[in-house]
Amino acid sequence: MSADGGVFNVGDSLSGLVGTYGCHSYALNSTIDSTFFATNLAASDPDTIEFSGFLDDSCFALVRSSITHGSSRLWYHQNFADFTLRIPKTRLVTSPYPVGSTSEIHWNIEAYGLATPGRQDFGFGELIEARMTFDGTPVGRLELADVSSDPSWSYRYTVNLNTGQIARLP
Repeated sequence: MSADGGVFNVGDSLSGLVGTYGCHSYALNSTIDSTFFATNLAASDPDTIEFSGFLDDSCFALVRSSITHGSSRLWYHQNFADFTLRIPKTRLVTSPYPVGSTSEIHWNIEAYGLATPGRQDFGFGELIEARMTFDGTPVGRLELADVSSDPSWSYRYTVNLNTGQIARLP
């Protein structure tokens, strides 16, 4: 996955998944909905480089299922993400992975299955929280949870930052 001009480009030759997602949902000449920071870059700064920021987005999407052939559903979603990633300068060449209990990515996702293309006409909604933490190794830990008024599920995964391989944890 890469970011180019506010667009995440996703391509996976093994699974055949290819797509793009524009994470900057602002209109020309309007307020920007995301901010990114990089601090401690100078040699005289503390040993740990910090990348942090946030983005706030919403979109409509027509999702076609590969599980239920021929089905599709129109969704509207709101997405907020914030992140702080800390990497010691002394490890940038040999082990450039985020470290510490405060290195994490956090998402709040609201998704609504629309009955028609109107925003107010939805049949159901989902509120999901995702959090990815790091320990200085190439393997991060991702937790997804239903945080609706009646939560019914949560899942945990490992994510290999080198290969993109995802494995579900018990």
